Amino acid sequence: MKKITLIALAVLFTTVSTFAQEEETAQEESAATAETSEKKWTNNIGTQLSVPVTKYKVDGEKIDQWGISLDLMYMGVHRNGFTVKTTSGVGSASTGNFSFEGDNDRQYGVFMRGDLGAGYSFVHNERFTLSALAMFGIEGAIYETEKKSFAHEELGNVDKNYTVTLFGFTLGADITAAMYTREHFGYYATITARYIPLARMVSGVKYEANDFTRSDTYTTMGHGVFNVTPSFGLVWRW
Repeated sequence: MKKITLIALAVLFTTVSTFAQEEETAQEESAATAETSEKKWTNNIGTQLSVPVTKYKVDGEKIDQWGISLDLMYMGVHRNGFTVKTTSGVGSASTGNFSFEGDNDRQYGVFMRGDLGAGYSFVHNERFTLSALAMFGIEGAIYETEKKSFAHEELGNVDKNYTVTLFGFTLGADITAAMYTREHFGYYATITARYIPLARMVSGVKYEANDFTRSDTYTTMGHGVFNVTPSFGLVWRW
């Protein structure tokens, strides 16, 4: 009988302790939810790694470009769901669709981008945020060769190098999902889809000799077929 009584007391004590712990956890989550709902804005700052994939059509020629970019992101979410977002980044770009003086190797350059937009967060709580936004911005890449000695028929012995600057204005949408593993910290992923209504390519050759510099440039206009950029990163929330 004593054994049965001891066992019953042990079960009762375990049950009460578990219930008390669950109640305390529920109260903490409720307090966190109440605190979040009272705030007008929730701010998110993130750093992400992006892989932009772009197809341009300039002067009738298609140019495929891909890159790797390290970005900074800010996203503000109002308690009514209204959301604003901005992103900027820099990285490297690569294309195999143009060459310099018979150099058929793949070209590598510097990539830059920035955009701004607004939308709505369909889910926004202490654990998860899911947002859809309309975005517009600009992206560009600069490709440049090393300087090489060249005997110019007018300028004499000079150093010559080639540059191509390719940029476009972007318009499209972002889907961003953030999961918070702690109160202020989490992970997020974004997929962007863009149309490029206006694009420009500036091709140039530069000659240098002592203090003398001469540049010849050629500009062509076009548009982008598409841009798709998956991103993944870390986010800090307050």
